[in-house]
Amino acid sequence: MLSLTRLWVFDPLSIFSIFNLKLDKMKQILIFLSLQFFLNSLTGQNERHLKEFFKGISDKRKEKYFLKLPKSEQEHWYNQYFKVASLDTSSNRTVDDLKKEIYFIDLNNDKLPDIVDESSNGIAPVLIYLNCKDSFKLLIEEQESRFKEITKKGGKIEIVTFMIGMVLQNCGESRYFLKNESAVLIQKRLRQNCTEATKFYKKSKYATVKIDSTALREYAGVGGGECLLEGGYGEYNKNSNILMRLNLNTEVIIWGDAYYEKQKWFLIEVLVDKIEKEFRIGWVKQEDLEWINALKK
Repeated sequence: MLSLTRLWVFDPLSIFSIFNLKLDKMKQILIFLSLQFFLNSLTGQNERHLKEFFKGISDKRKEKYFLKLPKSEQEHWYNQYFKVASLDTSSNRTVDDLKKEIYFIDLNNDKLPDIVDESSNGIAPVLIYLNCKDSFKLLIEEQESRFKEITKKGGKIEIVTFMIGMVLQNCGESRYFLKNESAVLIQKRLRQNCTEATKFYKKSKYATVKIDSTALREYAGVGGGECLLEGGYGEYNKNSNILMRLNLNTEVIIWGDAYYEKQKWFLIEVLVDKIEKEFRIGWVKQEDLEWINALKK
């Protein structure tokens, strides 16, 4: 009997043909939803499509998200903010210089301007503060990052920051769920300099690694040496291609594919740190993954 814990890359509805089940449409839908929930719990899958991740930061983010307040109101909130913030006045920058990179935004629709501070000169952290009327509370601090966007769906507010990869050589994004007066980390995605798929799937698929020590690569195709030291961290080598090694039976999420010299490669997402909710993006050869009939097409 086929074990549910070993359901590899597939279109979930194809399971009915595998088991030769004759169910009415409603039962099929209910089983599909239950199965999808089960697989999501295995892989840490999320609802944000990987294609959104590759878009980077929009040039229009300031116009779309940041508020234009009257000057007197701006000064009031700047003064309130400066009571709790540690300003970076290195490189002879004045407070007026810093203000040009401190933005107002309404994160939670309470009509109070919150703060996105990108004024630090060091390794460029983004600081996001919530306006609590009498003071500001730090919600998010991300190194080498910038504010990317807010999404609001079904009453849930999600804040996304984008890692610009200056020192650590990583490019990525972090997603936070705004809950009451706190930001709860949903997921951190890192892709190094990974290339995007030639073809993205409308929905993600699932797989497991079938060869121990499978190489997760920056791009579809072989070549180059180890990109980082053991575990996916360490000194960066620009001429390399391998990001890290994947263990046998590691569960992965597949988002798209590409061909290199007539060989098919999958763009995957894999959980590398459960506590930090950190996922790494990269490429794996088709033959390194287990799949069933749905992906053979």
